[in-house]
Amino acid sequence: MPAKPAAPTVYTVGAGETVVTIASKLRYPSATENQMAYAIVRANPNAFSVRTKERLLPGAKLQIPSEAAVLSNKPETADKGVETLRRGEVRYQAGLAAEKSGNMQGAVTAYLDAARLGHPLADLRLGQLYDRDNTKTLPRDLQTSIAHYQKAREFGIDIEKPTSRAPDIGKPGK
Repeated sequence: MPAKPAAPTVYTVGAGETVVTIASKLRYPSATENQMAYAIVRANPNAFSVRTKERLLPGAKLQIPSEAAVLSNKPETADKGVETLRRGEVRYQAGLAAEKSGNMQGAVTAYLDAARLGHPLADLRLGQLYDRDNTKTLPRDLQTSIAHYQKAREFGIDIEKPTSRAPDIGKPGK
């Protein structure tokens, strides 16, 4: 049986593909599917859609880690990491659904659960809610907001710079 060709450095997501289907397709022979999936997620924190159910949008470009990078996570570590990601994703999806239906208390509870499981998009959303929650569900708490934004940044999520918080004192008169 011929050796599987090396994975491309960049992979374009097709319609209906998930991280697992891509990992299965591109998996290095010496790696497990979970090692490949975990490495792809870790290498592409900004490739995942934040507020939609479809995490990977068709046409998204994924950086595919080298075989050495994939194998740097032991199979047990990758298995545990993927399971934690799945549990976090379930809670994050519950938060999105609750928020969409107007149940902000349920959304916040689900986002907090997902953030505890290391879901960076949950931390991003909590950062936004503690920063400027127009629903009045959470008190404005810049320290907590910054902590959630920082956790998302540590995973590699790009966080927009804040708009000026200085009061608008108007332009000087002529």
